[in-house]
Amino acid sequence: EGIIWAGGVRGVAKFAGRGFVNRSSKQGLAEDEVSAILQLRDGRMVLGHDMSITVLETPPRTITLSHAAEFTRIMSMVQAADGSILAAASYAGLLRINPDTETFEVIPDPNIPESMGSQKLKIVQSVSQAANGDVLVAGWRSAWRIRGDVTEVIDMGNLPKGNSYIRQIVADGEGLLCAMRGAGAVQIHGKTMRDWTAESQAMQNVTCVARRPDGAIWAGSAAGLLEADDNGTLRHRDFHGEHITRPVYSITDDHRGRTWFGTNNGVTIWDGKQLRDITSDKGLAGRETNRGANVCDSDGRIWV
Repeated sequence: EGIIWAGGVRGVAKFAGRGFVNRSSKQGLAEDEVSAILQLRDGRMVLGHDMSITVLETPPRTITLSHAAEFTRIMSMVQAADGSILAAASYAGLLRINPDTETFEVIPDPNIPESMGSQKLKIVQSVSQAANGDVLVAGWRSAWRIRGDVTEVIDMGNLPKGNSYIRQIVADGEGLLCAMRGAGAVQIHGKTMRDWTAESQAMQNVTCVARRPDGAIWAGSAAGLLEADDNGTLRHRDFHGEHITRPVYSITDDHRGRTWFGTNNGVTIWDGKQLRDITSDKGLAGRETNRGANVCDSDGRIWV
């Protein structure tokens, strides 16, 4: 349909042709900031906020999960095999939400004993889904896999030391890729771990990571869009002599072969030939986008 949707701190925007139609709490959203977007298998779109979600029906239906607290924003969402929504809700942990009965429960991290009370240890930053249906969940420095009714701890090996943690986890064939805050990008395949680091602190501050169709690994960082080389280094990705040097929070491909980068100032589009920016000056709802709010739906529409 050629329709683009954009979600950020000012709400969600729909782009049709040459203009945007913006939605916020005034049009029925639970709140203005949209931190995660998910399309359910029945076609409905779900927007994640701070301990609440909006189901885009007519009219929109909002579900309050709990009282929002410090660091309880929904960062990403997937739909489980049973139809429920699994949401990475930061310090609130991993939530299983039934969007129809409007009920939810917290799924405990199998890496952390219940007797341990540290909220930092129980944080869930990312949830994603592999092509085979497996759900990957990232805690602060731990991870686990949900396969049907079975939950498995993932051996993360020796993650980089220091004040680093996992920001995003995604499937990479039989293994996985992790975007690390303060430690670049990490690949884990069985008992083998490989990492890529960078020359500056901003480049080390990686927010998202993606395996490309040609086999390359791209990473969004505070210093822009990076590419992993064969020597364990992250360097700025060259786009025919151009580079993306503003913070990149998300990477999504559409049905037309274009790649959409969510940034701190709207979105940047790579069509294989040139980079193009869409910002609030061109009608986007707000400037900064969110990591989990960049999705291509079944009709080829982009939600950012």
